[in-house]
Amino acid sequence: MSNISKKPKVLIAALDWGLGHATRLVPVVNDFLKRDWEVFLASSGNALTFLQKSFPIIPSFSLPSYNIHYTHPSMLINMLVQWPNIKQSIRSEKQVVDHLVNLLKPDLIISDNRYGVYNQAIPSIFITHQLQIQPPKWLWFTQLFLKWEHQRQLRHFQQLWIPDFNTEKALSGQLSQTDFGKMPLFYLGPLSRFSKQKVCKNKKAVSEFPRILAMVSGPEPARSHFEKILIDALSTYPHSSVLLRGVIDNQYSNNIKQLQIFSHLEDDALWAEMEKADLVICRSGYSSLMDLYFSGKMAVLVPTPGQTEQLYLAKRLSRQKRFLSMQQKDFKLDKVLKLYSNYSGFERTEAIYESKISEALAQIMI
Repeated sequence: MSNISKKPKVLIAALDWGLGHATRLVPVVNDFLKRDWEVFLASSGNALTFLQKSFPIIPSFSLPSYNIHYTHPSMLINMLVQWPNIKQSIRSEKQVVDHLVNLLKPDLIISDNRYGVYNQAIPSIFITHQLQIQPPKWLWFTQLFLKWEHQRQLRHFQQLWIPDFNTEKALSGQLSQTDFGKMPLFYLGPLSRFSKQKVCKNKKAVSEFPRILAMVSGPEPARSHFEKILIDALSTYPHSSVLLRGVIDNQYSNNIKQLQIFSHLEDDALWAEMEKADLVICRSGYSSLMDLYFSGKMAVLVPTPGQTEQLYLAKRLSRQKRFLSMQQKDFKLDKVLKLYSNYSGFERTEAIYESKISEALAQIMI
């Protein structure tokens, strides 16, 4: 009687902080399915809903939410003030994960920015592009403490996977480029749900009225405020435009003249709109930038107010003449239309994550 080897199992979890952490895990999940692993998913809120819609056959599990309340314009201040509550959520998350480990018996755990998703007896991997957390300039003195606390939280993991290049082509600049002690670092290159798509044809506008795809994302109340700004601007725009509200559990849709409004589009439908668009308007969140990297589209970046990381990324890419950047309070569509074509966008290369994951697994799965 021949021995039938069991499939290795992996538990993959995403932070529920917008959809970006979940969307960038799509190629990772698909890679493990291609390797014939048995996959389990875990998250909370909209991120869990997205993963369930993207992989309806894969078992999924709910984790506690970190429940960040945005009472201050600065994201870092919100984090620091609520850090005791966040740590309690991490402890609760760890208890759920320990239960799942007993239930599922995984051989590997992968956590995208969830500090409590690990187990001492199982190889555990943490995915982040942010090895350096950037405080506002007026909080410069917190830099060393933030790095120390970040490294302390990651001591339970055996590897760090960074969705970026470890070269001058790094999309996230200095955020992902730092000394991180003895922790093994694996740079996977950009990760996007669109990494296997063929690059869009980046059409230059043949008139003063390009076709626009606007995508809203991020925490409230900034998300709703940005949505209102875009609806006000695009509802009087005399050409076709599409607005995605970034609300995954609401199937609302509407038309205002030539503006189509959707709460959410599945990946295939979103890619179809991306292909048709001449110009994308979106936040400068890192997952949005990785989607832009694989689409090849022209874009204007509008960072979420108070999010230092997004402000840094938008400013950096504007200086590189990649994308036009505009503060939310200063957003004017007529100015966007005059200036966006002066920027080059990204120069896409092929995705490298498959070979990098193989390299990482060879070291950790011994």
